[in-house]
Amino acid sequence: METRKYVVNITFDPINFVNSTIGNLDIEEFTDDEDIAILKNAEAYVICDVTDIRKMDPIKDHVTSNGEAYIISSDVVEIVKNHPCAKALNRGVFALLECLTNYTRLDLVSKEQQDYFIGRFNENNRMIKRVSGQDTIKAMEILKNSMIEKGFDVEEYYCSFDKESLDMVISRELSFAVFDSTSPHEKFPERETDELLDFYVNSGLEGTDEKYKNELMNIKASYDMKIKEGKSFFRIANELKEASEKQMLSKVKDDDLAYIIKNIFN
Repeated sequence: METRKYVVNITFDPINFVNSTIGNLDIEEFTDDEDIAILKNAEAYVICDVTDIRKMDPIKDHVTSNGEAYIISSDVVEIVKNHPCAKALNRGVFALLECLTNYTRLDLVSKEQQDYFIGRFNENNRMIKRVSGQDTIKAMEILKNSMIEKGFDVEEYYCSFDKESLDMVISRELSFAVFDSTSPHEKFPERETDELLDFYVNSGLEGTDEKYKNELMNIKASYDMKIKEGKSFFRIANELKEASEKQMLSKVKDDDLAYIIKNIFN
C-alpha cells in the first residue's frame, strides 16, 4: 500500500503454495530487494505499479458473511523470465487431469463410487469453464461426450435465444442441477439444500446497473417489445396451423377418416 507496487511470482513449487496459503513465507525465500517481494526460485515474475485500489461491498457467500475484498488496477512495469518454459499455473488443467484419472476407473468401481466421480466431474467442469482457457474447456467437452457414450449422463441446456449460453446442467443420477437464475428466468432458493451463488456481487461489478441505468432500460424495452412480437408470430402460426388442419379434415370422407384412425391405433 505504501510503495503502490507489487510483484506476481510465477512458481511451480508446491511447498510455496501451501506455506503462502496457510501462513507467510520465510524471509529467506525472497531476494534482497527491500521494497518488493521476489521469490528466489520463481520461474518468472511480473512487477506492477498500482493505479487504483477499490474496496468491494462485503461479500456474502457459503464461506463467510463479512469477508472483505479489493479490486486492484495496475500497469505492468517489467516481466522477467528465469526459466524458458515458465508459465502461470491454472488449476483447471489439474482438475482436468483428476477427471481423466477418475474416467479410467469408471468401469472398475462400484455404482456409489461412479456417482462420486460424476459429481466431481460436474464440479470440475463448472470450475474449468470459469477459469480455464479454450483448450482445457474443449478437452472437458471431449471427455464429457465419452462419458455419455459410456452411459453416464451429463445433461446441458442452452439458452433458446443464444446457443452459446449454457443455462443449466443436470445430473439425474445424482439428483443435482445447476442453472442460471438471471432474468428472464429468475428462480430463488426454496429448500434448505438450494444454494444461490451471486456472481454479480462476487465479480466486483456492483454499481454497473446504476452506472448504465438508461442504457439497460432501453435494452429491456427493446427486449420486451421483441418478445411480444415473437409471441404474436407464434399465435398467428398456430392459427394458420389449426385452419390448415380443419381444411384438410373437411376434405376427408367419414369412411376414410375411420380407416385412418383405425390404422393409427393399430
